[in-house]
Amino acid sequence: MLEEVTFVQNQLWAVIALLTVLVVSTVVCNLTRKREEKTESEKFPELWELGKLDDLIARSTDYLKEYPNNVNALYFGAKALVVRKQYNDAKERVSKLSEIEPSLKETVKEILEEIDNAESS
Repeated sequence: MLEEVTFVQNQLWAVIALLTVLVVSTVVCNLTRKREEKTESEKFPELWELGKLDDLIARSTDYLKEYPNNVNALYFGAKALVVRKQYNDAKERVSKLSEIEPSLKETVKEILEEIDNAESS
């Protein structure tokens, strides 16, 4: 009887050790994931939300030199250019966006209509 109790006790300690390793590894993975820097492309929506339009335009322009088909840089850069009334540059980005991302056809159409309305006012 004592041998059976000792065996069960050892098994429980093994399970506790395995669970501890699992919890520690999960915590370490989450901490390292949080430390990862956002890529430049992921910063464009954040800059838009913060209203840093000039910074957004400059960063997206530089980013598009290296990655000319980046959807975030094209979309948020175009939106910022519309707000800053730089319609020709915005049209270029929107047309490029419609070429590389056909699923955004309606969004592109709305932005172009907004530009046309602003230019005719």
